[in-house]
Amino acid sequence: MWPIAHLTLVEQWRQRTPWGFLVVGLIMAMPALIPAGLIHIKGQDPMAGGVLAGLLGFAQFIAVFLTIGTASGLVANDRERGTLLLLVTKPLARFQVLFGKYMGACAFMLAVWLAWGAIAGVALGFKFGIGAMGPALLGFAGSAVASWLVIAFCLFWSCFLPASSTMGLGVLGWLASTSAPRLALAAAGLGHPELEKAFEALHWALPIDTLSEGAKQLASGGSWGQEAAWSLLALVGWWAIAAVTFGVRDLAPRD
Repeated sequence: MWPIAHLTLVEQWRQRTPWGFLVVGLIMAMPALIPAGLIHIKGQDPMAGGVLAGLLGFAQFIAVFLTIGTASGLVANDRERGTLLLLVTKPLARFQVLFGKYMGACAFMLAVWLAWGAIAGVALGFKFGIGAMGPALLGFAGSAVASWLVIAFCLFWSCFLPASSTMGLGVLGWLASTSAPRLALAAAGLGHPELEKAFEALHWALPIDTLSEGAKQLASGGSWGQEAAWSLLALVGWWAIAAVTFGVRDLAPRD
């Protein structure tokens, strides 16, 4: 199992194009280049929050796409190449093969997200002082943990679909999950309780933001709340149904 995790980690490092990760890293470093005159206006910094939030938000938007791209081909690419059958003929249970691939992908994304967070932390610390580094690192650590849920979600669909289709579903799932709380509030304001419940259920089926916030609270010395615990259960649930599906699916390459 661990050799498969190591192999997956090495493959992700070799196969992922460096340009996307480099672009995100450069955007993370941009706060250090923002002119002081833009940040401090009449002794206040009303634009700083918007500028920095926009930069980091855009960078995280790209980073989520890179995470989904990493996860989409974990099973699909090996199945299409025919190498997946070689893996499952090893003296390992199928769920061990899948868990090894999952752990390798999670380790890869953890390293990448923490590297991005370190770049952003240094840039913010350079501009605003060392006190700005901690929140940046905590934010990206939370996003790294949330990426494990995204990987589990994509891992399930990768058992059925080619990598391109899995990536499309991953993007749709992420957009739906992160938009659902606002849509639920809008439905409640318009007097549609059934629609409100539907959007809430959609969010809790893939609680990416909630898991990220829970991980940040835990890393900062807090404790898991009930919502964060449910989000962790959702992660385990998606991995479990992926493992069951992987165990019963025909893994031969499709013509």
